[in-house]
Amino acid sequence: MSTASSERRTRVLAIVLFLVALAIRLVGITWGLPNDLRNSSLHPDEPVLYSNYAYMPNPLLPGNYNYPTLYPVMLRVAGDVAATLSGVQAPPQRAPTSLQDQMSMLTQMAPHMRVVNLAGRVLSALAGAGTAVVVFFLVLRFAGTVAALFAGSLTAIAPALVVHSRFQTVDVTATFFFWLAILFAVKLYAEPEKAVRDALLAGVFAGLSAGTKYAGALALLSVCAALLLARNPSWPKLAAVSLAACAVVFVITTPGVLFETSKFLFGVSEESRHMKQGQELTFVSTPPGYIYQLGNLFTGIGPLAFLMGIAGLSYGALKKKPWILIILPSILAYYLLIGPSQVKFVRYALPLIPAIAIGFGYAVGGAARRPALRRFAVAGGIIALLGIDSLAMAGYKPGPSTDSFDPRFGGAFGAYRLTSYMVREDPRDEAARYLKEKAQSTPGMTVGLFQIPWFWTVPVIKDPVFIYGLPPEALGPFLVQYLATTSHPKVVMGPVPTYMALTSYEILPFTRIKDASEVPIGEHEQFHTMLRVLGYVRDRAVLEKSFGDDAPAVEDLMYVQPRVDVLRFK
Repeated sequence: MSTASSERRTRVLAIVLFLVALAIRLVGITWGLPNDLRNSSLHPDEPVLYSNYAYMPNPLLPGNYNYPTLYPVMLRVAGDVAATLSGVQAPPQRAPTSLQDQMSMLTQMAPHMRVVNLAGRVLSALAGAGTAVVVFFLVLRFAGTVAALFAGSLTAIAPALVVHSRFQTVDVTATFFFWLAILFAVKLYAEPEKAVRDALLAGVFAGLSAGTKYAGALALLSVCAALLLARNPSWPKLAAVSLAACAVVFVITTPGVLFETSKFLFGVSEESRHMKQGQELTFVSTPPGYIYQLGNLFTGIGPLAFLMGIAGLSYGALKKKPWILIILPSILAYYLLIGPSQVKFVRYALPLIPAIAIGFGYAVGGAARRPALRRFAVAGGIIALLGIDSLAMAGYKPGPSTDSFDPRFGGAFGAYRLTSYMVREDPRDEAARYLKEKAQSTPGMTVGLFQIPWFWTVPVIKDPVFIYGLPPEALGPFLVQYLATTSHPKVVMGPVPTYMALTSYEILPFTRIKDASEVPIGEHEQFHTMLRVLGYVRDRAVLEKSFGDDAPAVEDLMYVQPRVDVLRFK
């Protein structure tokens, strides 16, 4: 085959891979957006990124730096374009004058938030599909077309990456830039004649990744590895070019590092504190982060693909394949960064999924070159991609302490299952409609809340996310006034209600926590309150109806299908 024909075929394969990956991500992308029941998204981070970052008066200087500011600016631009094209008005930028005014403003905000969040989700979908193409080109150069297709395809259909590519959050965009930086670090080794260009571009994309999520700067370690392996005599200059490009791009995308330095440092320290402290009761009594995140990868990719990917990376490292050795420093450093964290969402592991996919493609492609192994390699790769191994494990039920290792949601089968949840009505909305319908024929019916409403709350009230986000001094009076306005059903906190709805977010920690001594001191009050509530419910209520399927217990995969129990008090 001529060089021109080969390049044309490569371009066609890359375009097809991108379009397939994008099409997969667009299915179910409207999951959980504001609707007639809710003025906010069911994803807990989307209202935060919308209100506290993108739609601040100046998203480049938001005063809040738990996140850098590149993504909020991208969201602001994409959201404004989408709102203009759809004719949706932005909500007024003013302080509410009363409870009724606050509720009116939230209702006005909902259509705008829906459009903006959808625009942000499309950005994530494009970034997720783009990551599959980056992996394809990286592997193609060193391991051939078969390996590249398997690696790119696994990135395209890895269930955790697919699901998170439908969320308006920073993670998939940061992952895309992270892997573009590593791609140019590998090129820096492979194309010495273009070393300055590749060092510059690797630094630019590392800066863009860091400007989206701080850890993206770790991609520079792959630049260092490439220069070391290439033994380039100009390595000090090239390293300086890459580092300077990263720093300049980061400052441009997050100028608060210069103009709001104290707020910037406070935001970074707050994020660090959050990682050390944990996410309320969510991850109490779970394995250490190093193990839990391996479970997240196992669940979010699929058991066979995960094992083959680890085997491929390990083999490449043992054989001292330079391109594998260039990838590994950034990946291992990132894993060591998230390993000690007490916050163990699968989204923190997303940048590691392309690395597993690369090892998977390399394992399949390398074995396929050997006549004795060719059939087994290709068959194993296809089984893993389709998720047939997960289909065979459909009856398995993980235990409370091993719930991040869930073999039932791998490959295309797992992506299909999770997608099927996202294209139908969420269990929280189903339960709310059930309770509202029940209230029409049950005079005096009340529904009870026993903790501050948030995304875990069945939306019998419209604004739980905004209520949760109020400062403590405003929360109590606002919540009392707000609940007083509810009817059909009446929502109460405290008195014994007629009904209540508990979600798996509220119940799951108590299937793991055996002793209060395991609970961080700051969460003791919440723990004992919910312990009393669950004991009271066990003694005084009966299960009337359940909603939701048996989704993974990892919280940010469970977002799309929590279990909801509607209980009636005797």
